[in-house]
Amino acid sequence: MSDITLQDNKTNACFGFGINYRMKNFVFNFSIPTYALLNKVNVPLYVSAEYSFDLNNKFELKPEIMYNGITPSQHFGDIRLQAKYDDKYWMELGYRTQNELLIGVGGEYANVKLGYMYGVCFGKLAHTNRGQHEVVLAYRIPKAVVDMNN
Repeated sequence: MSDITLQDNKTNACFGFGINYRMKNFVFNFSIPTYALLNKVNVPLYVSAEYSFDLNNKFELKPEIMYNGITPSQHFGDIRLQAKYDDKYWMELGYRTQNELLIGVGGEYANVKLGYMYGVCFGKLAHTNRGQHEVVLAYRIPKAVVDMNN
C-alpha cells in the first residue's frame, strides 16, 4: 500500500504491507502501513471489502467500503464504485467521509497494478485543502503450482 498526500506544500508518503483474501466475488484487504517517509506519520490500520458483479464477459462493477485509521483520533471511510473492463483497466468514483469526492483510474498488467486517484475537497475543507493525490503500485504474488507427483 502506498499513499502520497500533498497538503500545505508537503508530501507525506506511507508504505506498508498487508494481506488480501479473495473468494469467488468477494475481496477483503487488511494492512498496517509501517513507515511514513517525510513527516513520520504513523498510519495504524487499513481495512476494505469489495464484491464483484459480473455484467458480461468484459465488464464488472465493484462496490467497495474502506476504513482508514490515520491516528487514534483521526479516521475516515470511503464508499466507492469501480467499473472494470477486461479484468485490466478501471475507473472509479467515490465519497470520503471527510467531504471529499474521489476520482480514479488504473490498470493491471501481468501481476502489477498501477492506479491513481484524486480527491476533490468540498465544504469547509475546500478552503484549506486543495485535494489529495493517491498512487497505488501493487504486485500480486502468483499462486504456486504444486505438482503432487514430484
